[in-house]
Amino acid sequence: MISKYVSAADVLILPYLKNAGSDLANIAMAYGKPVMTSDIETMRECLADYGGASFTPVGDYAAIAERLAEIYARHKSGNPLLHNPPQNTWDEVAKQYETIFTELGMKR
Repeated sequence: MISKYVSAADVLILPYLKNAGSDLANIAMAYGKPVMTSDIETMRECLADYGGASFTPVGDYAAIAERLAEIYARHKSGNPLLHNPPQNTWDEVAKQYETIFTELGMKR
């Protein structure tokens, strides 16, 4: 059901106040939607390779409004809002986990 709403949205705004993971951000990326979120470590990591991500200072609602106005102006000028989602295959995800496990000293 959430995917239905995200697919219909023009922009996803996630104004987190503290570190949090976000399934919504991943769904938005899959649909190529712009994602505006707080500048926190977990969101930077989650959206690192996504061209549709923008970050605002935590709790800075004026910055959120300003960035949203920029996105709206881009949309009104005819520029597309859609972005290419990251191409994370299961093999790539498995390699990333293998790297993490190796760095932690855990081997197969």
